[in-house]
Amino acid sequence: MNAACKKSVLGFVAAVVIASSFVGSPVRADSSPKIGSGPSACLLAADADCDGVVLKGKLNFHGDASGVSLVRAKLNGANLSGANLAKADLPGARLKRANLHHANLTGANLSGDSLFGANVTYANLTNANLGNTYLDSANLLGATSTGTNFGGAHYSSTTCPNGQLVGVPWSTSTHC
Repeated sequence: MNAACKKSVLGFVAAVVIASSFVGSPVRADSSPKIGSGPSACLLAADADCDGVVLKGKLNFHGDASGVSLVRAKLNGANLSGANLAKADLPGARLKRANLHHANLTGANLSGDSLFGANVTYANLTNANLGNTYLDSANLLGATSTGTNFGGAHYSSTTCPNGQLVGVPWSTSTHC
């Protein structure tokens, strides 16, 4: 390797070392992110009170938020895949196109929510309340739904846990 090439390589290595000293630790997707702004902002964590929070931007959360209160929260597009939302209180929440794949929603209250286009595949919905929930274009394929209340839920092109498609003109099914 000639002297000019060595000098160029050493300069590149020095630049990488210097640049890395300015880069902080990466933000973990399962750390407790702050959602919302102003007086309704909160840290998403277990037993937190996040009522009425409005998500601005993106949310990737895969940690423990069991027992969180998100009454009338707007979490459209949130990625909550694998999150623990057991016994979460979310009545009236908006989860349009949210990703709840493999989320633990055991005993959660999702009554009156809007899950339009949500991915709820393989989630645990055991004893969850989805009464009067809007499930338009939602995918619940493979979700565990033992004891789940679907009473009064609204269906339109919804894929149920058993793979049955309901709320389409050619289907005779009217509920999961």
